[in-house]
Amino acid sequence: MFKAKFIISAIAAAVLTAGTGTAVYAYYNNGSSNGIAVPDFVGSDKATVENWIEKYDTEEQVQLVYDYSEDVEVDIVMEQSLEEGAVLEADDTLQLTLSLGPDEKALFELPDFTGKKKAEIEEWFNKYHFTAVTYVYEAVEDASIEKDTFISMTPEAGNEVLRTDAIEVKLVTDEITVPDLATMSREDIQAWGDKWGVTISFEEEESEMLQDGAIASVSVANGAIVKRGDTIVVKIAKHVDRPVSEEAQQQTTTQQQTDTNSNANAGSGSGASSNNGGSNNDSSNNGSGSTVTNACQAFWYPPEETIESASEAQSKFGAIVSSMAGCSATYNEGQYSFDGSWSYDLSNNGNTINFYIQKY
Repeated sequence: MFKAKFIISAIAAAVLTAGTGTAVYAYYNNGSSNGIAVPDFVGSDKATVENWIEKYDTEEQVQLVYDYSEDVEVDIVMEQSLEEGAVLEADDTLQLTLSLGPDEKALFELPDFTGKKKAEIEEWFNKYHFTAVTYVYEAVEDASIEKDTFISMTPEAGNEVLRTDAIEVKLVTDEITVPDLATMSREDIQAWGDKWGVTISFEEEESEMLQDGAIASVSVANGAIVKRGDTIVVKIAKHVDRPVSEEAQQQTTTQQQTDTNSNANAGSGSGASSNNGGSNNDSSNNGSGSTVTNACQAFWYPPEETIESASEAQSKFGAIVSSMAGCSATYNEGQYSFDGSWSYDLSNNGNTINFYIQKY
């Protein structure tokens, strides 16, 4: 380096002797000391710094150091040791401080968000670069509390957490999930509607299979979403008897007489029995171990199967019973209520078939 300086100085002196002092002085001033003007690196990225180092061959004079920052992105220059415009001489060192981004090991005390809305809460977590915040929603009975208002947080306010810790924030929603109203009593349905501000409209619907007061149908499915002020229509059954035609009555009488004659011919010691095909014997089996008798003994019992709703079961069984002369039916819904699919069980009592509709 010193040899180079000497050569440049010698050339400059020779030129000055030749009478061109002004131009050669400028050349000497810019290059004779090998000094380089330092630019403003603050805000520049690492790639810009590396290009400058390569261009001016200052690798041994530029020192890159790193520090955490809440505000400056990774690999962006935050500080420099020499000001903009300073000359970097051969024996000078330029130190540039670049950002490592947020410190993942930094601890933060969770604030109290009571009364805050989601936008304010998100702003705080975004400011400090939290990476595992989830928001869940819950309906509240107090209709005066606005949507997106803070309810609770896990962990609670005051706890110290890392920005990578899982945080759950619970907020108010105006959406209300409808329970399985078909399995509830009329009183309980009304109480649920009053609690959540949902209007319940009860309407009467005639039914040959349902008993008085049973829930025939609900206009909104289990698990559906409604809002305060919405209306749900619940139809309540009013039982009506299906009239039996003279022809059906005659068929029933003939069938009973045939059964009586068959039993008399079989004798008391014969141990009379029959299959599930609906024969004219005194007793028959419905396929599930139950014995059926009298007018409904020839009833066709469907195989065990899954159905989607109570109304579907009602329609299915109603169509079957309507084809049976002299055979009436009772419909018993909700004997057992569990999560799952609807199914049914059947039993026979004289001229009546009992349908037990269950939800597993």
